[in-house]
Amino acid sequence: LDPIDFEVRDGFEQSGWPFGLSHLEPYYRRAQEFCRLGPFTYDPADWSASCGGPLPLESELLQTRVYQFGYPTDLGLVYREEFRGGAAGNPTVYLNANLVEIQSDPAATRVTGLHLITGSGRRISVEAALYVLACGGIENARLLLASDRVHPGGLGNDHDLVGRFFMDHPYVFPGYFQPARRDFDRSFYVIEGYDQVGTEQKMHAAFGLSERVIRAEGLNGGSVYLLRRPRYKAVAPYWSPGGRAVNHLIELLQRRERSDGRLGQDLASIAADLPNVGRTAWGRLRGLKGGDQVLALRVALEPTPCRESRVTLGQRTDRLGMRRVQVHWRLNDSDKRGYERLMQVLRSELPRLGLGRLVEHGLYDADGWPSAMTGGKHHMGTTRMHPDPRQGVVDADCKVHGLTNLYVAGSSVFPTCGYANPTLTIAALAIRLAERLKRCLRNPVGGGEG
Repeated sequence: LDPIDFEVRDGFEQSGWPFGLSHLEPYYRRAQEFCRLGPFTYDPADWSASCGGPLPLESELLQTRVYQFGYPTDLGLVYREEFRGGAAGNPTVYLNANLVEIQSDPAATRVTGLHLITGSGRRISVEAALYVLACGGIENARLLLASDRVHPGGLGNDHDLVGRFFMDHPYVFPGYFQPARRDFDRSFYVIEGYDQVGTEQKMHAAFGLSERVIRAEGLNGGSVYLLRRPRYKAVAPYWSPGGRAVNHLIELLQRRERSDGRLGQDLASIAADLPNVGRTAWGRLRGLKGGDQVLALRVALEPTPCRESRVTLGQRTDRLGMRRVQVHWRLNDSDKRGYERLMQVLRSELPRLGLGRLVEHGLYDADGWPSAMTGGKHHMGTTRMHPDPRQGVVDADCKVHGLTNLYVAGSSVFPTCGYANPTLTIAALAIRLAERLKRCLRNPVGGGEG
């Protein structure tokens, strides 16, 4: 995250972390190594030599942003031996043990144990001095809400905040970029299949609004980066109702997606939009030959916190008897402002700088959002961090307000989330929390608080 992501910002409701980037930087450095990334620098100038030099970006409106990725590093494989009792010393790992209830004392001020069930139905009870929920932006909230046998409404939910302020990064695919210069095609602004095993690319750059513009206009952040993709994935038919439906069915047949109950809707969309279905199918066939590729635009957008965007429990239960989760994701006009301003600047600045132009398909839904929009699968914000229990679920140390020995790790504690992928910040916060827990165990005060 950038320094501005931690600040209280004008025009940005519910913004601000309890600490700034400088506080988290030592943990970011350790997380960088843990995640097997490159050097701890996100300054474009530092990457000039290794990437053939960044193209000049002399603009008061745009800035270059640098991303690094560790894919295809599998942290479970990399650190498996340590969890088996190697360098880490004494961890005990239970596989397929599903947490179904967090048990607490009658006053709901202290966790007294965990109730787990294995896939075979075996029941397990666990007791500890300290407990950490590290199950993701949806499950952390679900588990707190489900642990309501003693405390109606769930643990840590005295102010009806558990599950609220759910956030994800909207990803928008508005078209493709037509470069004006051949050298741009091989610049570090272009992603060459970073999600494929064996890739050598470990970083890339993106365009984003300058911090000056974001501050002056009270905008949410965002960045746009370029992926080399077949042309048919960057044009209107692919993102039409029929195109999206046939693509979803193909993904199901290839077992790259799981059925989510949309089969009937997909079949109806296909029947009502046959011309775009045909264009999309023909484009996929041409794409198998590997030709006719473009630099597709992908915009990663910072969502603004919204109280009504939330995780709740439904009435249906799963095979373990737990109530299934419901996700109500809300995007608002504040989110859209940052997207529209970024696109407006790109349309004017990229040609002015002599870099090229945007080719947009121009499809929008009834709410004015681009039709080519998906979730980033970055679930955040449902147990947000704030020193005031009336505004957050956990405090600055990630301890659940009102409970002496329960902590939360992961992106669910993010008060705001910027536009960058959350993994490195998750790792940095986890390392920071681990340091605190070690101090608590060495010097227990008040039943676990250090």
